[in-house]
Amino acid sequence: MDLPFTKRQRVCKPGEYAAVFQTRLYVADAWLQINGRQRSMGKGTPRLGLSIGKRFGNAVQRNRWKRVVREAFRLEQHSLPADWDLIVRPQGNRMPSLEQARVSLIQLAKRLGKKQTRSDR
Repeated sequence: MDLPFTKRQRVCKPGEYAAVFQTRLYVADAWLQINGRQRSMGKGTPRLGLSIGKRFGNAVQRNRWKRVVREAFRLEQHSLPADWDLIVRPQGNRMPSLEQARVSLIQLAKRLGKKQTRSDR
């Protein structure tokens, strides 16, 4: 199975980040916090954005966070809800393993979808 992580699967523009944060829809666990926004139907795959501030360490540590989260997203992209923009931020000071990040990403994305349906009522 081919599991790419292309530019189309990334949240890139500042306006896209702002749109996600304006929805104020987020979930968190011990490892990650995810802000999310459902896009209009028909766009297909979920998209990932990262927001990792300087309080999470030096450049080496922040880049490690990014690599772990991107790889977790790449491996689990088919398990995540389609048509969502997801902005992932670290939660806590410890670095998750790849497996912990994968599990966290899936569980949080499901919770985000449930939270969205409750707010639509």
